[in-house]
Amino acid sequence: MKTIMKPIKVIAWFNEKGSVEPVKFQFTEVDGDTLAVKVDRIIFHSEAKNIAGNKIYTYRCQSVIKGVEKVYELQFEIKTCAWKLCRI
Repeated sequence: MKTIMKPIKVIAWFNEKGSVEPVKFQFTEVDGDTLAVKVDRIIFHSEAKNIAGNKIYTYRCQSVIKGVEKVYELQFEIKTCAWKLCRI
């Protein structure tokens, strides 16, 4: 997987325990095309802290993108409520 750390738009939901799960996201490709991707499966998620000490959730997910099944990672930073496409 290639690391890209690109800000993205995300639709997510919170379960009754307060955990957040991504449902769908949108990003712009290098050629300028905008893609909306439904998260088909969350393979795993983990919690860590970045260099600044901010809590970050990382989600390894799987979806069909342009007819090809791909695995990718999304990151959610709690303090800023920002989502990033980390690797694809």
